[in-house]
Formats: sequence, C-alpha cells, structure tokens
Amino acid sequence: GAPVSGFNLIKSDAETFTVYPNPVNQGNVLYLNETGNLKIYTLQGSLVFEKEINGATRISTSSLAQGSYIIKLTENKIIKQAKLIVK
Repeated sequence: GAPVSGFNLIKSDAETFTVYPNPVNQGNVLYLNETGNLKIYTLQGSLVFEKEINGATRISTSSLAQGSYIIKLTENKIIKQAKLIVK
C-alpha cells in the first residue's frame, strides 16, 4: 500500500554509488564508473567541482582541500550521492 511506495521513494533518493579510493589522498585520482552530472560540494554546501561524466572517469583531487565532501550525481532526475573524504 501507500507506506511501501513512500518508503521506495525515500530509498531511491538516498541511492549511493562507489567512489574509489575513499578516503583519497589529496592530489590523487578518484575513479568512478557512472554517467550524469557530477557535482562535489563541501559540507557547508559550496559547489567546488562540476563535470558531465559518461562511464569510467578519473577526477583529480588536487584542487580539493583536505576534508569531507558530498558528491552528487544526477541522471534522468535520479540523484545519487556519496560522501568523500580527502586526506
């Protein structure tokens, strides 16, 4: 019934994806295999990186300060997110 479909909505909103390595050492490369609009935010909500990706992608972390970030990936109105730690 209704509660189940509501739960499914919440679950899909919280969909995650894999970023490797994580934590990553600053200056090293992140690997991910996803398609969509990738945005990296600080925990304060500032956008620090944005790129359209399509499949296996490498992203340099040299421009990211040490700390924690939220990575959001948007494709066809589906938003996935992952937490990233830069050491």
